[in-house]
Amino acid sequence: MGFWDKVKSVKNMVTGGAADMEVSLSDERSLGEPFMVRISAIMKGDLKISKVYLKIRAMEYIEADGIEIEYENGEQEVEREIVRKSTETFHQDYNVSGPEELDEGETYTWEYEVILSDDLNGTYQGVHALHQWEIYAGLDAMGNDPDTGWRTFEIY
Repeated sequence: MGFWDKVKSVKNMVTGGAADMEVSLSDERSLGEPFMVRISAIMKGDLKISKVYLKIRAMEYIEADGIEIEYENGEQEVEREIVRKSTETFHQDYNVSGPEELDEGETYTWEYEVILSDDLNGTYQGVHALHQWEIYAGLDAMGNDPDTGWRTFEIY
């Protein structure tokens, strides 16, 4: 390995730039039913990984009008504001594959079957609330992991 290869290797370790990552899901997705997740990595450098992983979470976001009424010296003061809150309603991590050595210039794919319990809330958009599902895939490597970032998907 030459000097510039070592510099490139360090840059990829720090930035997570050793691979371009994508995640896709089968078209048919229902709570309580299995669906396939496909993870792909296009390698821009050689990389030793300890695992391929997947994270799935559901987030609920609310936005509503809030009113605060205060009384001071017999005077009523009304303040209106928009209240925004969020909470994680589900989170699960999955190990898709174990240790591997991935070669620069190659494309790798992994498939994983997921079943989300039918007692969970599916995707919905209400007047004041949104329940959104998100998926994240990555390669566990030294330094910053190459990953897809959080991507939204719908499930009912």
